[in-house]
Amino acid sequence: MCLPRRNKQRSKPGCFYGAERTNEDNRDSSDGAYFVTLFAQLEHAVNKAYWQRVGDPRDTGFGRRLRLLGEMLFTPDEVELIADYYEIRCDIAHARVFPFDAIDVHRVYANIRKFIGAMGR
Repeated sequence: MCLPRRNKQRSKPGCFYGAERTNEDNRDSSDGAYFVTLFAQLEHAVNKAYWQRVGDPRDTGFGRRLRLLGEMLFTPDEVELIADYYEIRCDIAHARVFPFDAIDVHRVYANIRKFIGAMGR
């Protein structure tokens, strides 16, 4: 992966930080970006469902919204999985070290579609 640039040398093509990126690095970055996009769709659905069932979501943190909706719509295992997804989303969004190979975007996509469908009921 690219490392932060410490000097003013020009970057190599394909990397913003001066180190050469591999195809695997690029795939990991794409998987992370796709994950964040999928999670944004889930978060939007959570906010909408919360608004319809409980009230204004703006003054309530995501974890609390999830717990309240979880009691109505999801199993405890599903709530835990969504909470895990939220942690991963935060790690990616805040540039914390994250094992991108842990993201199975196909499984995440299927789960998030299922969760969004459950909130549409």
